[in-house]
Amino acid sequence: MIDSASIYSFFTYYLVLVIILQWSSRSIRNRRLAISLTLFAPLLILIIPFSGLPVFYYIRGATGELSVITVIILSGVITGKFYNIEILNKNSTEYFYIVIFVIGLIFYITSLGYGQFDPYGLAYGNLVLPSGLLIFTALLIWKKQYGLAMLLTVPVIAYETGVLESNNIWDYLIDPFLWLYATGRAIKYLTGFVKKQNTA
Repeated sequence: MIDSASIYSFFTYYLVLVIILQWSSRSIRNRRLAISLTLFAPLLILIIPFSGLPVFYYIRGATGELSVITVIILSGVITGKFYNIEILNKNSTEYFYIVIFVIGLIFYITSLGYGQFDPYGLAYGNLVLPSGLLIFTALLIWKKQYGLAMLLTVPVIAYETGVLESNNIWDYLIDPFLWLYATGRAIKYLTGFVKKQNTA
């Protein structure tokens, strides 16, 4: 039976493959062929049966479900590449990546047994975090940061409707791949900021 989590995972890996193929097909001179290959080949790859199951089931088992925020970011990359539509402002998202980096760092430090604080466990059956996110989202909308507001609103909606198998809202907000990416972006931004201050 196909559930919402399976559909979500399929869509997630489709986005990942589209981005990979888009990057690798840049050498193809026929742009119509390149775009067609980029958009439709991932569908065929993911539904190829292997030992009775489509390939994407095995990918899902190996990587787990990516967070909703990761899917939004991937979608933003694709809309920018194919339709020249920027749904996330690059300047404002740099601060967002720093926040993700700090949150992830706390998560992984505590998961190693350092300290008594368990941020992941606090989210089980607790409405404080979703409520806080919605309040912060309202503040972002007031500041006209619509892209960042979307990054927080969509995961909360997905959490409340039970899109993923997890019942912990943190799984809708962050995953290891997002944290690694955010770490790279945060380091790049902070390094550039320090260099700028030193040359000022």
